[in-house]
Amino acid sequence: MIPLSIFFIIYAIFLLIFLIFAFFSLYHIFKFGFWDFFTYLVTFIFIGGTVIILFITWQSARQIDWSQSLVIFETSQPGSNSLDGLLNP
Repeated sequence: MIPLSIFFIIYAIFLLIFLIFAFFSLYHIFKFGFWDFFTYLVTFIFIGGTVIILFITWQSARQIDWSQSLVIFETSQPGSNSLDGLLNP
């Protein structure tokens, strides 16, 4: 059994990496970018898309009971080898 919180931790790590890259990307846009309409538009779409995705993720993730476990292989008998159910159905 795998606790669902493991998936949340993995997602949080990827989210942290994304936010670090996004921060440096926005820093370089503000520091070295050409300021025209297209730059403003792309920056607004990037920030807006990120905020929308984070909001939808937060709305979805708060409904999950993170203390539950994910069962990958169901054993045929309690205490038996987990591969017995696959090899001897």
